[in-house]
Amino acid sequence: MKNLITKAAIVSAMMAAPSFAIFGLGAHYAPAFHTIDAKNSALKLTNEVDKTGQVNLFQGEVTKMEGFGFKFWIDIIPVIDIEASMNINFANYSTDLQFTDADDKKSEKVALSPDFDFAGMAVPNYFQAVSDLTVNYPVFDVIPMLTPYVGAGVSYFAGTPVADKAFVKDFLNKNPTLEADLETSPEQVAEEIAEKLASDGFTTAVGGHVQAGIRFKPVIIPFAIYANSKYYFGDLHEAVSQGALFELGGGIAF
Repeated sequence: MKNLITKAAIVSAMMAAPSFAIFGLGAHYAPAFHTIDAKNSALKLTNEVDKTGQVNLFQGEVTKMEGFGFKFWIDIIPVIDIEASMNINFANYSTDLQFTDADDKKSEKVALSPDFDFAGMAVPNYFQAVSDLTVNYPVFDVIPMLTPYVGAGVSYFAGTPVADKAFVKDFLNKNPTLEADLETSPEQVAEEIAEKLASDGFTTAVGGHVQAGIRFKPVIIPFAIYANSKYYFGDLHEAVSQGALFELGGGIAF
């Protein structure tokens, strides 16, 4: 009987112990449905001898980006929770150039192959980092150890340039001598465009997001797991559409 009372007291103490954390720090898998549409574009050019040519741009599509991220949250504030997170997403897409001269003679397609130091990928790739500051409001907080929540906040985007029509057109406009080279050496022009793509800095923008999720925090144990989805507002590039992102991970929680 004494052992039964002791066990009951321990269970009661555990149930009475708070299942929320004062703060937590976690890491997560973060796939995202940000997209890059496939587009075929044509740029009219006039070379040094007044012959009109054309650059055809064949840009591949992206329908999903892989990613990972980190999250820090604070639960001790009454009514609301505060969290800060960063998600890094990336994807590969192809971009080919083809030159057509005034006599409608087409060159072979030439692939842009920039060498990104942080990735070393062999095709143009897209990389973005998004920092979020979110205010969450717990909802339906009736199941022990489970905390559903909804929230919204501000987002800061930073991403690499995209090898789309606007990028190639801007590059050729700033380097008019390369237009004549397209007819004789399209590979050299593609190489210079690729170098520019790899060396350009990040484009930045400010946007926002909404999210909904759930966090599981066992009593006493300093650990929590979480899953939530976010939807972003705001775009870095005309060629990239921000969409939904999912976070699934866990970490320490005190």
